[in-house]
Amino acid sequence: MEGEVKCNCQRCGKPIAFPLDLNNTEATCPHCGKATTLLLPRAEQRIRAVSSPAKESAYGDLGGLVLAGYLTAIFLPLIGFIIGIILLAKNRPGSGIGCIIVSVICGIIALAIFSS
Repeated sequence: MEGEVKCNCQRCGKPIAFPLDLNNTEATCPHCGKATTLLLPRAEQRIRAVSSPAKESAYGDLGGLVLAGYLTAIFLPLIGFIIGIILLAKNRPGSGIGCIIVSVICGIIALAIFSS
């Protein structure tokens, strides 16, 4: 049927199909017989993220972002160090030593932050 969406019952969690015009209205779940609010799926997910203490965060799982932070903190100083070595090899001692010093300092800071 066109204009029909599904949401999960807030009591039993089973899916309920309903017409769009009944969004944000209270209805009786056909599965458990208890009152539930019919919500569009995105709105339902936002409400559950805010009201459910079982969720880690309203922002979802941040594990990938934490991993990206670790990798960036490890590889950027390493890349800077390699660029410094290349600059030294190309007879640019001032820039090369500068890159090496900055990358070593950044690596030490990253190590201090992540090891605490």
